[in-house]
Amino acid sequence: MEDTSKEKNNEKAFRQVMIWSGVLFVAAILFGFLYRVIYPVELYLDENEYQTRVFVESETRAWQKPDSSSTLIGTYDAGAILYALETVDEFYLVRPFVISEVDSVWIPKDSTTSYTSEEYRRWQYEEERRKFDLE
Repeated sequence: MEDTSKEKNNEKAFRQVMIWSGVLFVAAILFGFLYRVIYPVELYLDENEYQTRVFVESETRAWQKPDSSSTLIGTYDAGAILYALETVDEFYLVRPFVISEVDSVWIPKDSTTSYTSEEYRRWQYEEERRKFDLE
């Protein structure tokens, strides 16, 4: 008589563990999707989808159209790495590395430098020297 009672308790405990495991598994998947919506993955374009990669040397403004008198969208901090999709006059149409609410914006060419890992490291080194007044 006791054995059936123990077996039923064991089955009930096993079933409860399996249910909670399933619930937590589904919750983890939903949390993962929510995390990716809040913090999107980096955007990587194929080489045939952009002209060049550039980085911003000092804080620069981003415009809605290739004209400084158009609507100001925001600013890019120094060091931001961007994909240049198109060139018009003295502006680049850029798409950020990280997916943002704005798909593409225009920034002045003269505030950017062509991106290479060596050039970017050199710029970072110079920024650190300038920031900490190193000789």
